[in-house]
Amino acid sequence: MSSKMSSRSTDENWDDEGSEDELFNEGRQVQHELSTDRSLVTGMILALISAFLLAAQAILVGYQSDVINPIQALFIRNCCLFVFVPFISWDRDNIYETKDLLANFFFGVFDNLGTAAGYLAIGYLTAADAAAIIFNKPIPAAILAWLFLGESFDLFDIVLAVLNGAGLVVISETEATSTDGTAGSSPALGVVLALISLLWQVSMYNTARWLSLREREDPCLLAFVSGFVGSFLSIIYLTYTNSWGLSLTYRDISISALFGITVILEMMVFLMSIKRTNVLIVAAIRTISIPVTYVFAITVQGLVVSLITLLGVGVTVATSFMICLKSYFLTS
Repeated sequence: MSSKMSSRSTDENWDDEGSEDELFNEGRQVQHELSTDRSLVTGMILALISAFLLAAQAILVGYQSDVINPIQALFIRNCCLFVFVPFISWDRDNIYETKDLLANFFFGVFDNLGTAAGYLAIGYLTAADAAAIIFNKPIPAAILAWLFLGESFDLFDIVLAVLNGAGLVVISETEATSTDGTAGSSPALGVVLALISLLWQVSMYNTARWLSLREREDPCLLAFVSGFVGSFLSIIYLTYTNSWGLSLTYRDISISALFGITVILEMMVFLMSIKRTNVLIVAAIRTISIPVTYVFAITVQGLVVSLITLLGVGVTVATSFMICLKSYFLTS
């Protein structure tokens, strides 16, 4: 009798321990899910902040376009990125393979080619019109991710890509034929430069995405490499063309200083956001910078925008957010 009782009590103890382990594992899983959700939401909030800072950069470049050439602006931007050097992770556990280092290098190349083309485009278009093309990154980035990273691209994505492309064509066509006095003397060239900038920028996004999938991205290292590559290229250009000279007023110097501050803040917030959430979600949220630049241009600078341009902008932003929502629900 006593042996049966002891056997039963032993079984009950094992059951209790098993149930405690299950509860502990369930608790850890819930805690992990909550932590992941918080990280995702934090990343989205950071992406929203970076969108406003990105719009501020475009606006400031537009103000500077008459006194600073685009490569000088690029040089100022890249010098500001060296502030991230002390924050690079030098942990010995972070072992980078050759392809990881090459990806960091190409991130810097793509970022600077896209930024330079964007700054050049603002010389021929208003900042708002250029931003409508340059910042329309999510769906082009999704297409490149499908082609080069093997990510899914279903029928829903194809429909959104067609609508987004149609909106982009509308924006490009109306801007290329624009006679708005606030734009440059060759808006068609500005549109071409903006499209080139878009191509390089989405290549940069997918490089960051590839590094994040390998868990080899260090945001501060990416910022440093981008600053180093951009500074090197802009120094060569400015020296070769002998275009270092600047004739700035105190207003221009103030705008340049403010531009440098927004560069640092925007890059810092952007890199923190891609560390916490999907690059595609970040890219979609950052399209908010498009309506922000338009609101500023209309209310402050008195820009007159045609209804067809606003329709194209609305379609591109809407499709970007639809693919963002899809990516969010798949991630969460």
